[in-house]
Amino acid sequence: MAAAGNEGRNTDRVGYYPAGYPLSNIISVAAMDSRKRLLATSNYGLKSVDIVAPGKNVLSSLPGGRYGYMTGTSQATAWVSGLAASLMIQSDKTWKPEDIKKFLEKSAVKDRQLSKKIRSQARISSLQAAMTFTP
Repeated sequence: MAAAGNEGRNTDRVGYYPAGYPLSNIISVAAMDSRKRLLATSNYGLKSVDIVAPGKNVLSSLPGGRYGYMTGTSQATAWVSGLAASLMIQSDKTWKPEDIKKFLEKSAVKDRQLSKKIRSQARISSLQAAMTFTP
């Protein structure tokens, strides 16, 4: 997993790395809000960004053993990483990064608002992923 970045730009035009490397084992994650809209600060790209996940006001760990709400593609990436780890733990199957990427994209919710912004045109939904997962 790699955060798509928080400059609000099209990373097909101006790359953002490591998320922008054209490798099958990288899942580039953009961020959305609770209304399922791409954050204005989230980078996007039809070729360089794979999927969108919740990234606004996510309860996160902070320095000094504290917790607080944070916003950005790093929070969305952590959310997707947790979902991927959960899928791997629940299954006896050996998952390759490419398998995880395909599964997440297949189980994600297609959203026309993302059609010109994100390669998969989809956003992660934990409910959707849970419903389509078969160990």
